[in-house]
Amino acid sequence: TILTVYARVPPSPKSEGRDKTRAPTWNPPVTLSSYFLPGAMGTRPEFSLAPSLAAGFRLPPRLSLTLRGSARRSPASLHDIHDSSILTDYRSFSAGVDDYYTSSGQSLSASYSYRNAPSGIFVMAMGSYGWNKSKFGTVQNVVGDYVFYSYQSQPSDSRNAMAFFNASKTLD
Repeated sequence: TILTVYARVPPSPKSEGRDKTRAPTWNPPVTLSSYFLPGAMGTRPEFSLAPSLAAGFRLPPRLSLTLRGSARRSPASLHDIHDSSILTDYRSFSAGVDDYYTSSGQSLSASYSYRNAPSGIFVMAMGSYGWNKSKFGTVQNVVGDYVFYSYQSQPSDSRNAMAFFNASKTLD
């Protein structure tokens, strides 16, 4: 049997500006996890920091601009941290990974909005760009009547971009 016990303390300090035209926000979620895993993995404390920094600006009262950036390191699912194969149903096996962190990523985004309630005009535009790195890829092997799902060291990078625009006008 595989027994996994972990304790997690997730404080999320946050700092916000009080100026009416600028509202910077610094949010560095911190996670301190301690894993108690059997076998070769042993007991291991993990400290994770995923900072996020945002700056919001209200230029005239109807315009606002927000810039945001973040970074993260994603842990593997606790169900996948083991060093053996587990029968998941009558014909499938799942092999785990012996690493706590499997991917990381960063992102940048900007949004702009204009609100003119008396005339009923609203405009919003947003764009974001992100890049991710992954250490492992999934592999599916068929052996006889059984399917083995496992992870293989296969570093990969991905990038994504997104843009969104919305304009609306209310009707009387």
